[in-house]
Amino acid sequence: LTLAGAVTMLAGGLFALAQTDLKRLLAYSTMSALGTLVMLLGMGSDLAIKAAMVFLVVHALYKAPLFMIAGVVDKATGTRNITVLQGLGKPLPMLSFAAALAAFSMSGLPPFIGFIGKELLYEAEMRATHFSILLTALGFAANAVNVAVALKVGISPFKPRGEMPEINPKARKSALLVGPLLLAVMGAVIGLFPGVLGKGLIDGAVRDIVGHSVESDLKLWHGFSLLLAISGVTVVAGVLLYVFRDKVRAIIGLGLQRLPLKASEIFDLGVGATVGLAGKVTRFFQHGNLRLYIAVVILCLSSLITAALFSSAWAGFPQSGPVRLLPVGVSVLMVMAGIAAIRSQSTVMAVLAMGGVGYGVALLFALVGAPDLALTQVLVETLTLVLFALVMRQLPPIRAFSLSSGRRRRWDFFIALAGGLAITAALLAVRGSPIPEELRVSAEMSARSFPEAHGRNVVNVILVDFRALDTMGEICVLAIASIGVAGLLLGSGRRNVAAELAVATPLFRTAVTWMTPLLLFMSVVLLFRGHNEPGGGFIGGLVAGAGMVMRRLSSADRPPHGGGRPLIFIAAGVATALVSTLPSLFSRLPFMEGVWIGSLWLPLVGKTKFGTPFLFDCGVYLVVVGVCLLILTRLIRSENPKPLAQP
Repeated sequence: LTLAGAVTMLAGGLFALAQTDLKRLLAYSTMSALGTLVMLLGMGSDLAIKAAMVFLVVHALYKAPLFMIAGVVDKATGTRNITVLQGLGKPLPMLSFAAALAAFSMSGLPPFIGFIGKELLYEAEMRATHFSILLTALGFAANAVNVAVALKVGISPFKPRGEMPEINPKARKSALLVGPLLLAVMGAVIGLFPGVLGKGLIDGAVRDIVGHSVESDLKLWHGFSLLLAISGVTVVAGVLLYVFRDKVRAIIGLGLQRLPLKASEIFDLGVGATVGLAGKVTRFFQHGNLRLYIAVVILCLSSLITAALFSSAWAGFPQSGPVRLLPVGVSVLMVMAGIAAIRSQSTVMAVLAMGGVGYGVALLFALVGAPDLALTQVLVETLTLVLFALVMRQLPPIRAFSLSSGRRRRWDFFIALAGGLAITAALLAVRGSPIPEELRVSAEMSARSFPEAHGRNVVNVILVDFRALDTMGEICVLAIASIGVAGLLLGSGRRNVAAELAVATPLFRTAVTWMTPLLLFMSVVLLFRGHNEPGGGFIGGLVAGAGMVMRRLSSADRPPHGGGRPLIFIAAGVATALVSTLPSLFSRLPFMEGVWIGSLWLPLVGKTKFGTPFLFDCGVYLVVVGVCLLILTRLIRSENPKPLAQP
């Protein structure tokens, strides 16, 4: 990075010296300045960072007025060709004065701020850890070229030569001269009082970058030194380059002509090669094989976890307590269910076996005292099983597919084993690392939950109050994803799926007639009690969604009831969540901080505090209900459903 910046610094200056258009010349000199910044940032030392920050200010104070001056000259004369421009000093004296000040600062002459920046640049190059001699040599050449460029753009057009050109009267307006003159004078004034710049801007910028305080100590005069001598020689070399600029430009042009490729051709080849490489990489990774996608994700995650474990001190395994037989038994059953899913020859049995794994996870959550997670897992697993069943009925049985080879299945086994071991090791490492009580996020959330958010259910308080912005993003993503899934299923109406749902038996319909209102009522209760007891908008929405799913499955031979417009639920939910953010804004509180209006005692719920977090939770509830309905109605839609004949 450092060498690339240094080469760019010199190349940009040489290209600028060969230009005859004022703005093209300044553009190439800007490329040289960017190379200087990259070189200094690549060094990374405190001195280099300080030099970079000073150079950034220096460059702004001379380059901005020079670009403005180029625009005024173009407006005044109708051309930007330096070989034609001459004698502008007399008709445009203030512009000439501003151009001279900016050129002197760019050249690094005292007492301008550019002189201080140039000395810092040389000092950083000479103290570089690597390639200090090479960097200093490249810096000397680039600075000498910049002196020639500064004289060429800031002095040459204003020298009295020949006849005085005709000037557009509009170019004499003071409004066009204030900007460049003010910035150029600032370069001289700050050069005389550099301490103001150091304490007011540079010290803070350097501290924010390097992470600790660095004294800038900017001074115009440091006495006679090697840096002063190099600066003087640089100015002399730059003046000589300016005097012989025509010969230098001819040499540079001849060298560019002898290059096998022009710069534009090199750029086009580079872009083409980059696009071609991107295509090859994309085709290599985006091959359409779901198995390989999952394998790559598992292997990359396992590698990262392994590298993290070996790069940090191993704190040992967590202290084990008494072995509880019930969690061990549940874990064994989960393993058996997973093996059954692998060996199953039926899609339905495979889905049911994986559902057993999910319900086992929910039971483990309940055993360790996480009822919210257990409820969520049970509800998600139930809806997932229903949706999987709807999808699987449209797929051929597993027997219709050719099984993978034994070698491939062995690789799958080792990949799965690596992923499982990596996750297990990571969890053990986390559990084994001693974390002081005062640093635990869980302890802080528990302590703040009731006093600040008026809720005893810490999980719900985190979701709808402390981290409500995260939840807002999650429900928006959920809404967008559901709409995308619905779009993928637009063509599912070609088959009469609803007529094939054999679950709509009279017994099932009778049970659903009583259970659906009960589930909807329970979902509302869970919504209202979620701030203090297990529940909340997400869990309540899943319960309501499950009830509506059952209602829809029981009426497979009739049009949808209540789920014809699931997008209304989603839109209403997102809108409600957004409305809940307004009170905090109007109250000049932090965004989405809870605003409370009072409390109310409700049967089956108890005393509950109402405020914007509850309103936000209602939005979550509506979004979840809408997502469940949207995906379900797309899966079981049918253009001309026919009643299923009962035996």
